[in-house]
Amino acid sequence: LKSSFKKSDITVDKGQLDLTVTSPNFKKSTITGGGKSDSISFSKETKLVGSTLSLGTGKDSITFANGVELKGKTTVKTGKGKDIIEVGEVSGKGKLILSDFSKKDRLVVGGDTYKLADIQNGDAPNFIRLES
Repeated sequence: LKSSFKKSDITVDKGQLDLTVTSPNFKKSTITGGGKSDSISFSKETKLVGSTLSLGTGKDSITFANGVELKGKTTVKTGKGKDIIEVGEVSGKGKLILSDFSKKDRLVVGGDTYKLADIQNGDAPNFIRLES
């Protein structure tokens, strides 16, 4: 998707979501997966501002490419399933909030893999936060 998003809602009610966002801005918007194995990726040109990503069930993946900018809090609700969140080099002063992150889920930042216990112990990068 090439357009800028502001207060937008992208939802898949049934099926699988396969989405690549190349938009320069994804501001105060939401993405809700379809309950299957969803795949969401953000390109290096994207600035995420106060948005929410909800994955639901299934083996889901979210990728934030090198160069993504975070502003404010972007919340990722992993839901049920074994999910992988991959994060490249991030700019900006924003935070990536992981909600419902469980023992099954994995966070990969710059080639380093983090489990729930690692993040709880403060071993993950400082722009990552857990929220229960």
